[in-house]
Amino acid sequence: MANDVIIKNLVEYREFITDKVDYFLFRGVEEIDFKLIPKIGRYYEDYEVDKKTLERIESDIFKTFTLKATEYQNLPDKAMYSLALAQHHGLATRLLDWTTDPFVALYFAIKNNDDKCSVVYAYEHSFNIRTIMELEDEGETYSSEVGEAIITHPRYTEDFFFLPPIVSPRISAQSGILQAFPDPTVPFVDDKLVRVRIEGEAIKQQIRESLNLYGYNEHRLFPTIDNLCNFLNENNKDFKKLKPKEAECPKSILANVERGDN
Repeated sequence: MANDVIIKNLVEYREFITDKVDYFLFRGVEEIDFKLIPKIGRYYEDYEVDKKTLERIESDIFKTFTLKATEYQNLPDKAMYSLALAQHHGLATRLLDWTTDPFVALYFAIKNNDDKCSVVYAYEHSFNIRTIMELEDEGETYSSEVGEAIITHPRYTEDFFFLPPIVSPRISAQSGILQAFPDPTVPFVDDKLVRVRIEGEAIKQQIRESLNLYGYNEHRLFPTIDNLCNFLNENNKDFKKLKPKEAECPKSILANVERGDN
């Protein structure tokens, strides 16, 4: 069971992370009941499907992704690189997103669901994070060619963390770290997990405003032209000074009033 810490403002959060930034990973979830389980594994929890069928579906959608995604951009030659790209764009995989930046995790935790208790998980990684090159040297692959949606290196029977290749601006913007699950239907649990709880609409709104001042917003974490334009529209100082016009009463209604119509 994770240890719980409750914070009510950004100052308390900063105090919590002060001695943890260099050797902890962080993950923000919008609801306290959300388990640390990758997206593909959530189908096993929520739907009637066996593991073998789920593995086939996982392999099929990843293989289709590698074929269709080329319509939008060039894909890397190596499957693990394409997998990281797919994960960061929402494909159901056996990977789970973490970050080395505690404020990124906090942003995702309180982004929505003001009526729910949100959580930032903090996990001491003990510098046990592999690079993509180390994975390749050790023979770990994510194969779409043979239809096997598994981490194939037989030595690893437990979850492991790795630094993904920068195949998308989102990965670097979010200081991303990925966790691979040999069995994606089993949630990640560890006694070293700390659960930071954030609850209350006013508290979340105040923290969101503070995070925005520090540059933690949609534009920075999802760097696209669309989000840049939305950010500029929403944060222009002159726009914020403008007062909305009072609604004008339609002429037809005014005419009825003058005539005394009901």
